Amino acid sequence: MPPNLKFIIDDLEDDWVYGSNWDYVHFRSMAVVLRNLQKTIDQCFACVALTPPPSLFPPAARFADPCGSHLRPGGWIEFQESDGNPHCDDGTMQEDDTMRLYYQTCFGAMAKFGMDIAKGVTVRENLERAGFVNIGCVVKKVPMGPWARDRTLRLVGQYAKLAALEGVKLTVLGKPFAAMGYGETERNIWAAKIRQSLNDDKIHRYYYYYFWFAQKPDEGRSQLVTPTPSVAALDAVEPRDDLDPAQAGQA
Repeated sequence: MPPNLKFIIDDLEDDWVYGSNWDYVHFRSMAVVLRNLQKTIDQCFACVALTPPPSLFPPAARFADPCGSHLRPGGWIEFQESDGNPHCDDGTMQEDDTMRLYYQTCFGAMAKFGMDIAKGVTVRENLERAGFVNIGCVVKKVPMGPWARDRTLRLVGQYAKLAALEGVKLTVLGKPFAAMGYGETERNIWAAKIRQSLNDDKIHRYYYYYFWFAQKPDEGRSQLVTPTPSVAALDAVEPRDDLDPAQAGQA
């Protein structure tokens, strides 16, 4: 194992007491579950005078920065976050689509636990509030299911579908939907409808995935503070034309 690699299990939302002077801080699918995203981003940016447990780092390596700033000046932070609200460009998804209703219900269910599953869309404001500059965002369309014409997007869609099916176990059949007052029978019916809907490749749904990045100002160097567009140009996701309707869901 490389000498500069440490594996640490800790509460991300608690005070950070380990490491400093990092070049890069990466988050994936975290903004939507953190109850206090601003505190977490502030801890990446700010100077914190904390002392880590001696067992984690030798005294000489605990803090390269005198005040213990976690992210070094000039360092970068990145968030990779999805917004599961389904969209459709070709009219194959109805207004009362099962996955749309599922997302809306999830939004309310997770809010009961202090989480905002749409938070990945608005990470910019938290980065700005902390003091980061050079904020940018690349947005990608992610198909729900293997219906895309492009071979790579077809594979991406299949993984997205599998992830959604796994998510049903945690949300519909877990605590979130129970917190909404749904009984066991109702939740099983929800799960069955979602699985059936996800297996219908004639419905060309997609959702957005946001790749946020920002830089901590580098003292002594000029900073580019020109706002970067929040949304990059989005490529169209074309439906595949070689899918036999009778084989929908099997590709």
